[in-house]
Amino acid sequence: MPNFVPVVYSNGAAVLRSDGKTQRVACPPLAQWLQAYDALQVFRGRGHVTYYQTQGTGVAASGPTHDCGSADDTEYTCDAAIMDAREMGAVQWHRIPGRDGWPSSGANHNHRVLPCGYNSCNQYQIDAYLAGYNGLGGGGRAARDRLPRPSVIRTWQQGIAWAQAQMGAGPMTQTTQEDDMTPDQDARLARIEQTLAALAHQQQTVKRLTVVDPTTKKPVGIALVAGGKVMPAPDQQTIDALAWAQSCADGGQIGTNQLGWITNMQKGV
Repeated sequence: MPNFVPVVYSNGAAVLRSDGKTQRVACPPLAQWLQAYDALQVFRGRGHVTYYQTQGTGVAASGPTHDCGSADDTEYTCDAAIMDAREMGAVQWHRIPGRDGWPSSGANHNHRVLPCGYNSCNQYQIDAYLAGYNGLGGGGRAARDRLPRPSVIRTWQQGIAWAQAQMGAGPMTQTTQEDDMTPDQDARLARIEQTLAALAHQQQTVKRLTVVDPTTKKPVGIALVAGGKVMPAPDQQTIDALAWAQSCADGGQIGTNQLGWITNMQKGV
């Protein structure tokens, strides 16, 4: 059993248990990772993470998965936040009451495991995630995972470095794909995006637009536009992109500060 260490927010404040006095603890890698993840969420405009459980808080429904200190449960905000965690090397799912093996009496929350070497109590969930399952039931395979895994599976150390690099670079991006556009096409699409951004600047709702090259009059991609931000995406990923965006939405709309992670998507030609 590892020597557990205190968990803190990205601003250094202590993460307290529900009694408001006792500081939450985790294994050393998870404690370090959580601070970086919290910084990422603040950077993305979602605020600090709300914790329900880290190590040893005695929630029966979680079984032994938290005993070794490498798992935590948090408030669900949106699927994009789950994808952030996955990009950072974590295994994370949304537990929805009454769905996919999670009991209807269970809490609506995120469950996360960090592959870090302190996984004697939850390795089966890591294995289930890599096989495309949701970590519940026998062998963690009660149902298929409803979200995709990143194209790059990072270690927790690489995940921290990725998050730090993304925050330093400005708007968040997910794992990038190869850009198959020519420099001339890139330049023309950039001009189109600037025009669309100017038109969308006064709007706060998300719109799905077909981006058309004004020279050839042919479609060059799909864009999500909100609040002056244009997020190009290839046709084959549009459905998933819109589904993730809607998961962050209130009343069918989404705040612009929750869309930055889509900006990486490959430009379609």
